[in-house]
Amino acid sequence: MSYVVSSLARPTPATDESKERDVRDEQECERLLIERVAATGAHLVHAIARPGSVAVRSYDENGRGMGSPRIFGLVRAMREASSDGRRHLVVEIRRRADGYTVSRSTELESLSPVRLVLDPDYRYPGHPLPGMPRPAGIDVTDRPTDPVVLAETTALVEEFVALYTSIKGRAPDFGRGRTEREIVAAETELGFRLPEEVRALYRVVECDPEEYGLLGAQRLLPLTAVVEWYHEGGPGVAVGEDGMFPTCAVVFEASPAGHVRRLSRSDWWVTITSDPGCNYGAIDLDPGPRGRRGQLFEFGRDFHGPVGYIAESVTVVLRQVVEALRTGAYEDPDSEDPYLEFDDGLGRSAETDHHRSVRMGGRGVDDVVADLVDPSEVQAVYLNDGDVIGLGGLAPLPLLREISVNRANHVTTTLSHDQPVEALSIDARTVDLEGLAGHPTLWSLKLTGVEEAVSVESLAAVPQLAELDLSGVEVRDVERLGEPMFSGLRVLTLSAEQWGRLREVNGVPTGLAAASMTGVNALDDAVAWAGGLRGRAGGGVGPRHGVGHDGDDVPGGPL
Repeated sequence: MSYVVSSLARPTPATDESKERDVRDEQECERLLIERVAATGAHLVHAIARPGSVAVRSYDENGRGMGSPRIFGLVRAMREASSDGRRHLVVEIRRRADGYTVSRSTELESLSPVRLVLDPDYRYPGHPLPGMPRPAGIDVTDRPTDPVVLAETTALVEEFVALYTSIKGRAPDFGRGRTEREIVAAETELGFRLPEEVRALYRVVECDPEEYGLLGAQRLLPLTAVVEWYHEGGPGVAVGEDGMFPTCAVVFEASPAGHVRRLSRSDWWVTITSDPGCNYGAIDLDPGPRGRRGQLFEFGRDFHGPVGYIAESVTVVLRQVVEALRTGAYEDPDSEDPYLEFDDGLGRSAETDHHRSVRMGGRGVDDVVADLVDPSEVQAVYLNDGDVIGLGGLAPLPLLREISVNRANHVTTTLSHDQPVEALSIDARTVDLEGLAGHPTLWSLKLTGVEEAVSVESLAAVPQLAELDLSGVEVRDVERLGEPMFSGLRVLTLSAEQWGRLREVNGVPTGLAAASMTGVNALDDAVAWAGGLRGRAGGGVGPRHGVGHDGDDVPGGPL
């Protein structure tokens, strides 16, 4: 079933809500859906069932959002009955003069906006696919762990145990260390040899199950978990969103620069630690030009920009922890709790101010830059509620990669070509786009709020432009997006009216990897739009740049 429409009469009397759990018949599901929708007075309801979640959004007769009916279980039941369990199910309930129409499709993954992936192997810059080049020198061998490294690690762990015992009155239980044979077996499953410092640590201990603090804030995982986590959804580690429509696709630079490669994921990152806050520590087998193999960095729930560089090896952290115990640079807030609190955030990365959000008022960009404590750290700026904003004033920010201008009167876009800006979003009454010509790294552009119609001609001079969103502005010549000068365009977001104009002149770019149609779309229109693009998709055409979890039921959530 790809697209089905059922016309039903007006709703029958209400049914006990608890009965939806037993509903398996599609027609019965539709009848109950209409009952719930009619009870709210909604004129249009869109629902989408994904594996693990259902989102619902409702609209009144004027197209305004309103409270959603309680139909999550019914939509979930329809998905289970009408799909193979892997696909999304989109459902539309529309009120008409003579009753209701229920439409459903498994061919879409979203509806408002409609988002369509045509080339699933395409990746934005810094978002490599699995199968990355293998670093030299990491083949599995039967060579024993470096005896010098092993001797130091053994001594440090023994000293930690002695000092911890003197503080807590009881010894930590790190379990039995692994044998060389056991480590080689784990490495064989991983497909590479672990760094000597990591091998040495696992030769001495199994893990840190109670968070004794052997690696400070990091809790060492068992080697079996390291192997399991490496292959789970892998290989390797993902620290950013890799889809076509992420919140932010720009990958930011970890500090200090050049140590960790600026990637959203890597086959050669290996998670070996965790903490109670859903953050994780990974060793790096393929470091940046200034980094060292085996270096440790952290990522997870508390990291919304770059990953956090911790140290050049686990041994460095272990040395720091033992030194802290020697000198009393720790706190023991609860003698019954196994955890010790270390000064200076041992096992943590240094905090960096990688982004700045500023309410401009009457200030200029130069004033904002002058107020920055360390301009060299700033990689993203959000300039809000300004009058005239000249982006050229951001030139003193050498690592700037993302710029977002919101609710400005006028924006000039003369960016320094020495700045590695990759993404630019502008919400302004007027904008001068000529300054973007020739910028060597800008690949993502979004325009909204511009009062006069803009022209795409000036955008053809942006050589790396791959993602473009013009859905929030009027475009004089949107038909030109299909011309050869936009052959590098891979992800395009337009309004329904703009897509219609492209179709009229057969001007839809053929190399698109993904596309989006904004607004509240009728399901039949969305299915037709997606089918038209699939029929002419240039899946795989154009460059593939290299180097989400299941949610809850969400009333009014994204569709």
